[in-house]
Order: sequence, then structure tokens, then C-alpha cells
Amino acid sequence: MIYIDLNKSTQVVYVPRNGAVPGEGDTVKLTAVSTSDRTAVEFIVASSSVTGYLLRLVVGLPAAGLFEGEWEYTLTLVSGSGESTTSKDIAYGLMKMTGDTAEVLSYKQEIKYKQYGE
Repeated sequence: MIYIDLNKSTQVVYVPRNGAVPGEGDTVKLTAVSTSDRTAVEFIVASSSVTGYLLRLVVGLPAAGLFEGEWEYTLTLVSGSGESTTSKDIAYGLMKMTGDTAEVLSYKQEIKYKQYGE
């Protein structure tokens, strides 16, 4: 799941690339659809780079249409230009929009377990 902080206009997200590698001149498009009312938005992708099995995207939030909740995202690779443009969906998943910055960072917390007898 990708967490988006609605308090930050630009942020870095990592999305599985499923083996796809953007070539020279290719662009990446990140869109999301709300699971509650099917509102669709498109993020502004400033840059993308391959990092292992992930694509590192620097994205800007859309000007309007975002609200807190769960969203379904689609990552699309667009190749070519003009009339010979082709697009291929390379990843799907869930995205959570939240205004709580602590919730976005919660996955980085270390969990300590206590064993019986300690």
C-alpha cells in the first residue's frame, strides 16, 4: 500500500515496476480512483527512476479532487510519441490518502516483542 500525505504537495513514492523499465523518451503516468465514490485523479510525475524492483517516483498532488480515504492506483508506462503512442499498465494497488503525517511514517516504526520468561 502506498501512503500519500495530503499536507505535502510533492513527495517520493515507490511503486513495484513488475519488470518494466522505462526507456529513453518513455513517460510514467500515475492515476488513482477513489474506492468510495469513483472520483479519478492523475498525479503529476516530475521524475522516475529504477530502484531495484521498484520505480521511485517524485510526484506532485493534483490541484483538486483529492480527499482522505482509500484509492486504487494504476501505474502506466507510455511509450512513443504522436500517433505511435502506446500505453501499458504495469502496476495496480491500493493507496491511502491521509492528512495525518504520523500515519504515513508509521511503517518505519520498530516493533519490539517481549518473550515469555524475560
